[in-house]
Order: sequence, then structure tokens, then C-alpha cells
Amino acid sequence: MGCIPSSSKDQSDSRKQNGSDKLASKATEDPGETKTASVRKLSARWDPNTDYGNVRQRYKILDIVGHGRFGVVYKAQSKADPTKIVAIKVLKCSSYLDKAAIKEEIKILKDLDHPNIVKYYEEIEDGPYIFIVTEFCSGGELFDRIAGKERFNESEAAAIVEKLLCALNHCHQKRIAHRDIKPENILYTGKDEHAEVKLIDFGLAKKRTGNCAEPYQTMVGTPYYVAPEVIEGSYTFACDIWSLGVIMHVMLSGFMPFTGGSTEDIFRSIKKCHLSFEHSVWNKVTPPGRDLLVKLLEPDENKRLTAAEALKHRWFREVKSYTPEIDELDSGIMKSMKQYQGSSKFQKACMSIFVKSLKEEEINNLIEAFRMLDKEKNGYIGTKELVQVFHKYYPTTDISNMVAQLDNQGHGVINYSQFIASTLDAKQFLTKERLWALFQYFDIEGNGYLRADDIRTVLNKSGLQQYTLDDVNSMLQEHRIKETDCISFAQFAEIMTKLKFAPEEDMFPKVIGT
Repeated sequence: MGCIPSSSKDQSDSRKQNGSDKLASKATEDPGETKTASVRKLSARWDPNTDYGNVRQRYKILDIVGHGRFGVVYKAQSKADPTKIVAIKVLKCSSYLDKAAIKEEIKILKDLDHPNIVKYYEEIEDGPYIFIVTEFCSGGELFDRIAGKERFNESEAAAIVEKLLCALNHCHQKRIAHRDIKPENILYTGKDEHAEVKLIDFGLAKKRTGNCAEPYQTMVGTPYYVAPEVIEGSYTFACDIWSLGVIMHVMLSGFMPFTGGSTEDIFRSIKKCHLSFEHSVWNKVTPPGRDLLVKLLEPDENKRLTAAEALKHRWFREVKSYTPEIDELDSGIMKSMKQYQGSSKFQKACMSIFVKSLKEEEINNLIEAFRMLDKEKNGYIGTKELVQVFHKYYPTTDISNMVAQLDNQGHGVINYSQFIASTLDAKQFLTKERLWALFQYFDIEGNGYLRADDIRTVLNKSGLQQYTLDDVNSMLQEHRIKETDCISFAQFAEIMTKLKFAPEEDMFPKVIGT
């Protein structure tokens, strides 16, 4: 059973409150947070009396860009690559926020790899502070775009909702619940109207491990967007789908589906689930759009659509702006994938970090190719999908072996970063400047050369896969580098590009200690 229809007068009244309701979650403290979460926010301020040398060694702090759920967020510039702008969230360990909780958020970020989820770069520790470094999204919040226009047309809304469902499908397949889906946690990568949207802030996210099927019980989230089962204190991943349904409602109508003068009133409205399409604004929304909305805002979480099910809804096929369907993969991309198979483990490990530095506008064609191959819309490409596109140009290719070669994590599928790394045009992207920035990223001591332990440290803090010193030494031995050797930039560049060149004196800084 779906939400119970309410009178058009109720919706008309809530539309009159449009401005105040849409801004309410921004202007007020989130009353649904636990006491611990509220104290956590206050404890995360940047301390002007602390040097934060470990952070400033690698980044130039530019400006404060806001307060995340549990910390202050800064815009910063990479000293290794001045063109790379990042976001840094600072969290302070305290009696209210233990280190394990922060590490859990970092572990979740490392585990996620999707074009519509914020890219994680690294963590930096300095005394009681932990800094989480991610990509900086310069286009602002979905919240601001909602507040800046009366409503989205269906085509615009469908494009955004579909991408967010893909991101949630990726999270849920990894058994991760975000638990705080709202417009403020959805950012645009640029000011352009068609810029990518990114899901951010996994401070409240939780991952279920093993065969654990117990429901979540902690009351978290933002009142206007929480599902009824969250209010009751027993819920699953489906809570994220409800929250996205609320966002879809606001985008299509311009007003909140459930309102109230207090948190208690809002919760009562959510639990009653009085949803109506009688207001005139809904005359401009197609029946499939209204149908999907009802199924996302289904009060019974067991009957609510999953992300995977919602992605198959006909609304997306019928209202999205027409874009030519890509029915085959570019032959140049396929050739790159075949060649990349022969790359060494060390090259692949370095490329997994390098691809995260690329801007979406630089690799739009590769992102679209990935989406074309990701038939299940879960952030993975399997053998079956590759067979379908390779058979025309490379019918004898051993696809199973290709997947095994490209998948350095042993999952039997290719994830987003692995696909982008394998399809890049090396001559175009592996320039001297970018290789130097990547070299400096590994050079954590700043002494102008790399040791195996430096490489191990950077790889382990940049991704979920953990390497031992023996693992790194084994990778380096493929390039005839001994355990005690120091790797210069010239050696590093040669390994990465198969080209022999040295940095020009006026291009790169002097090597420290020479």
C-alpha cells in the first residue's frame, strides 16, 4: 500500500511555505541527530593555534567551504600539482569521537568507486586531528540549484535521479547505507548545467559485514528526509531510497512532501505519509513520474523499490532528453584495454591513484563508455558485457583473462577506476608535469626520491587494498629495482611511460639534498 492521498489544500498550504521549508534543513540544526553527533560537529573546528604541519606540507589551505555533518571542510590546493584543488574535512578525536569511528568513514570512502560518488584521495594524521582529503566539487550543492529555481523539468530531474540511484545501487551492493541523503550532500563538479552530480559526506554511513542482516537502529539523518522506519528505530538500506524520493518530489514540485512546525510534527507527517498529486503543479508531471515517486515513497520498506529495481522504471526511458545510444565501444578504447593488460602491477597500482586526479570534463567519453558497459548500473563491468562489445573487432580476445589482468583486486569484475586507467591515452595524459606531480605525491618525505616503504604507505592510505613491504618489493623487482634502491624521477617516469626523459631544470624544483 502506498502513501494515502491528502487534500489539495494541504499541498497548497505547504507550497506557500516553499521558501521556508526548502531552507529549513540548512538554517536549523538537524534535530534528528544524536547528542554525540551534535558534539562531534562542535569539536571539529580548525584550531588556529595548531600548525598542522603534516597537512600544510602537502596542501595550501585556501578557504573554509562549510561544515560537514561532523567536521569543518576546507578548500585547498595541492603543492605537488597546483592545478589540483581538493576538499579537506578536519575531524578531531575526542571522548565523543573516537578514532575508530573516523577510520570507519575512511574505509567506506576507500571502498566506493563510482562516477557519481566523491573521489577519495588520502587521509593525513596530525596529533588528535585526522584530515580526509577528497575531490573538490566546484559547482555547489543540489540544494542551491533547487532553491534557485521553482522546479526542475522532468528531463532534468530524471537525469539526476538516475545517476543518484546508480550511486546508491553501488553503495547498497557493497552493503553500505549512506543514511543522510539530502540535497546538501549532493554536489555538482562544475557550474555547468550538465555537470556531474556527486554523493558526498559518508560520516553517518554504515557497512554491514558478512551475513549480518540485523537492521540499523540509531536515529540519524535530517528530519525532512528520514524514512518512517528510521523514526521507528529499525531500518535497512531502503532508508536511502525514501530520502531520494523526497528529493525527487521537491525537484518536480518545488515543495516538501512532509512538513511541520517542529521535528515531532514533521515525523508525524512522515508516518502518516499523506502524499497527493492534486495540486496543479503535478499536471506537468507524467504518470510514470508520479508512479515512480509513489514507489520510492512507499512507507513499507519491504515493498519499496530497491535502487536496482527503480533504475528499470520506464520513467527514465520516456522523459530523459534524447541522447544517442552507444551500441558499440570505440575501437581505440578497446585497443587501449588490450595493451593495458601487459602493464606491470606497479604501473597499475600507480595508475589507480593517477586517474583520481583527472577532471570529469577531460574524460567524458570514457565515463560515458563505462556507463554504456555497466549494464547492471552498479559500478562494475563483467566478462559478459565485454564479450558483447569486443567480438566485432577482436573476436579471439580472451575476455576472462583480460578481466583478470585489469582487476588487480581479484573481484572478477572491472571497477570504474580500473576501466578509466585501462582506457586512457597515455601520450595525452602522462605528461611530464603530471608524472612529476604523481612522483611528488609518493615522495612523502620530500627528499626527491622514492623508497619501497614510501610507495607502500601511499598506496595503503589511498585505497582499500593493503600492500605489505614484500608486495611492493616484488612489484619493483619486475623493473629490476632492488629493495635498497632509491627511485629517481627519471626512473619513475621511464617505468610509467616506457619513455626516457629527465625533468628540465626550469620545470621542476631542485631535488632536496643534492
